[in-house]
Amino acid sequence: MYSSNASPVSSTKSTCTLASFGLTYRRDARPNVEDARRYLKRFLEKLRRVYRREGTVLKYIMVTEYENKAIHHHIIINDLICGNTLREVRKLWIRHGGTKDIPLYSMEFSDLAAYFIKETSKTFRKYEGQARQRYSCSRNLQKPVTVTEVVKAAAKWLREPKTPKGYFIPRDSIYNGTDWAGRPYQEYRLIRLSSKAPPNSWSKEDKKRWYKEE
Repeated sequence: MYSSNASPVSSTKSTCTLASFGLTYRRDARPNVEDARRYLKRFLEKLRRVYRREGTVLKYIMVTEYENKAIHHHIIINDLICGNTLREVRKLWIRHGGTKDIPLYSMEFSDLAAYFIKETSKTFRKYEGQARQRYSCSRNLQKPVTVTEVVKAAAKWLREPKTPKGYFIPRDSIYNGTDWAGRPYQEYRLIRLSSKAPPNSWSKEDKKRWYKEE
C-alpha cells in the first residue's frame, strides 16, 4: 500500500513571475513550418542575450499551431527583472508580425496547460505524431517534484489528505485508486498559497476554500 503526491511548478520556492505571449506572422509573410522553426530559434537566441544583459537567465515553454489556421506560436517565459519583458519581445518579433500579451491571472496553470494541448492537438495528430513532443522548452526549467511515501499494508490513509501549512489541495485533484499490480494508491496536487485568483476550472467549493485559506 502506498501513496504519492505531486507538487506542481506553482508550489516551488521560485519567486519569479511569468509572462505569456502569442506570436503571429504578417498576412503577406507567413512562413512554412521549417522557416518558422528557424525564425523561432533566432528569436530565442536574441532573447537569451537580452536576459543575460539584464543579469538573468531565460526560461521558456512554447507550442506552435498551424493546422486549419494561420501559423502562430504561444510562449510562456519568466519576466525580466527590469519589467520590460513585453517591450523586448515586441522589439525582437516585430520583423515577423504581431505580439499579443496574454495575462496570467492565476497561480496554478493547469487551465493554461490544457489550452496548450487543445490548441495544438490537430497539428500534433496530423504532422508530428508520437515522434515529437507537443511543446518545446528550455533545458533549465525546474521540473515538478513528485514525492512518494510507502505506507505499511496494515495502515490506512485519509480519503482526503491533510494539507501542510502554507499549501492548498484542490479536492478535484485527489484521486484514490488501484495500480496495475492491484495496490491501492492516492495522489493529489499541492499548491503554495498566494494572493492570486484560482483557475476558472476549479469547482465553486474549491474556490471558496482557496479564498478562505489564502
